[in-house]
Amino acid sequence: LDAPRLAREVRPVAALVGLMLPGQSGCRVIEDLRAEFGAHFDITALSAFESPALAEYALAVGANRVLVKPLT
Repeated sequence: LDAPRLAREVRPVAALVGLMLPGQSGCRVIEDLRAEFGAHFDITALSAFESPALAEYALAVGANRVLVKPLT
């Protein structure tokens, strides 16, 4: 699935992006979405692992927030 391409077609106002995606980097998807839609596009990153380093990186590449699953 090419999330940035699909997002260009659908034009959503926000995205939930898994950080551990099969075959691609969730952080790369975040970078692509941020580049395509700009600062006002809301991106929430989701991770099954509580990793401060991964969360920092996701925020650095453009996520607005990082949530650790399971969400309570």
